[in-house]
Amino acid sequence: MISYSQALPIIWRVIIGACLLLMTGCLQGESDDTKFAGIDGSGKIPLPDEPGGEIGLGKRSPLIVQGSINGFGSVIVHGEHYDTTDTDFYRHGELVSEANFEVGDRIAVNGYSDESGKLFAEQVFFEPSVTGRIEAYDDVAGIATVLGQRVRIDSQTVLGAELSDKMLFGKEVTISGWLQDGEILATRVTLGETPQMSLVRGYIYDNDALQMQASVGNLRVNYANINDPSIVEEGAGVVFEGQLSQTSPQILIATKAFNFVTNLEQSDVVVESAVIAGTVRNIEAKHFWVNGIKIVHDADTTVTSASAKVLSIEAIKGGDRLVVKGKPIDAAQLLAEDISIKSNVVTQTITGAVTMLYTDETGQQFVDIDSQRVALKSETAIVDLLQQHSRLTFDTLNIGDYLVMVVVPGEPAVAVSIKRTQQGVNDRKFDGTDELPYDWGFDFRERSTSDDDENLLFAGKLLSVDTSLNTLVLSNGVIRIKSDSGNSTEVFDSEGNAIAANTAAAEIGELLKAKTHRTIWVNLQGDRRNDVVFADHIVIKLDWYGREITGQLIPEE
Repeated sequence: MISYSQALPIIWRVIIGACLLLMTGCLQGESDDTKFAGIDGSGKIPLPDEPGGEIGLGKRSPLIVQGSINGFGSVIVHGEHYDTTDTDFYRHGELVSEANFEVGDRIAVNGYSDESGKLFAEQVFFEPSVTGRIEAYDDVAGIATVLGQRVRIDSQTVLGAELSDKMLFGKEVTISGWLQDGEILATRVTLGETPQMSLVRGYIYDNDALQMQASVGNLRVNYANINDPSIVEEGAGVVFEGQLSQTSPQILIATKAFNFVTNLEQSDVVVESAVIAGTVRNIEAKHFWVNGIKIVHDADTTVTSASAKVLSIEAIKGGDRLVVKGKPIDAAQLLAEDISIKSNVVTQTITGAVTMLYTDETGQQFVDIDSQRVALKSETAIVDLLQQHSRLTFDTLNIGDYLVMVVVPGEPAVAVSIKRTQQGVNDRKFDGTDELPYDWGFDFRERSTSDDDENLLFAGKLLSVDTSLNTLVLSNGVIRIKSDSGNSTEVFDSEGNAIAANTAAAEIGELLKAKTHRTIWVNLQGDRRNDVVFADHIVIKLDWYGREITGQLIPEE
């Protein structure tokens, strides 16, 4: 199956091993040749049956699946239902219940299909992309930085009910998503589940084997303390766990690491089918690689777009997000039967109240929003953003529900995802049309009617302070604090307390020197004179990252 090197806690290995011995002794009469498979770095998890073997109700054909959860009522991945009646769920190496999993979580499944074609999950493993603090957040573009990884949040991303798409900066989070070159496309963001541990999943570059340091994204990792440093090689896919250095927050001190390359083999026997979901790397004439697996194609391989349009194999490009279904050739090769390209699809985000719910005579389900009809498909992800543990389905939607729907345009449009929420609550589109209020922290002076450079708004990250010139250097400009009698700058700290203009630069400079805050943000209004802004109002925000603004006009009432 999908194998990794990190071990389960000893107590779970003992419990699972005992259960396996009892089960195989009763059902098979022998237990010396037990088969094992691991999937998320949690270790080797025993499977209850031989590949293709007979037990109970007939033949079982082993399979593995990677992807994001679309829904529940069983677990739904890529529109396929996997029965979870007898499933073990693992999250961060711990055995948990199904209730700990949510729509948008990235998972891997060990399972099988029976003679009737019904799919069963035996183990489900959580596969997060990054766990850590949001160090920067552009709430207009939906771009965040976590442990040096660029994370893209869009209208399909599922945010946990405890989070707001307007106030993510500084939050400790766990993120699932697609690993792309240079960024993670988030499928789910939730509050951090392991606050004492940071995690990053990615591909190694700039590896220094002598210093035992390597880079993942913009994060430097010291891996001197992991069990097997040899797994860290240039280009290798590795998951690191550890803590940020106390003295150098840009360095992760790793205590655990494992390769996340997929293995299509179970105890020297290749599984019968697999679904691999990931990003294309290294394309060659007759094959390419996804998650470390060599994907081979032939004349019978079908390729479709997210809108179900049939494409040629040449349509696949490096960096494309794919879902590949096929038959394993060996532990590292998959003969692709169906390839679905999930990237480069034109979508539209619509919001509004449900006006009609309809199922036609063929069983096709439709949702109408403001007279726009949208068809659902088996892969449509459905989630209630207001519920901590959402189990929303088409059958539990109601007339009047406020929805955010990502659709592929057409007649009718086809839903990619449906999120139920309230207007103004995590209903961002991230397409440039969102109207976002900005908390300036002061009352505006009147709009200028005679000078285009007067009474403008600025916001940026503080980089340095020059007390001799009474200036602040921001990420987007130089700000002068006026201390003239009768024309001084009004300066307020993060608590709303006034700071004297003649000492403000020195006091703000001390904050910067202390390095007790990761970010010092400055909101201000002032007059631009050449390359310097003379401030009328300044508000200081600590451990906050806002929207960088350079010379915006005061908004109309």
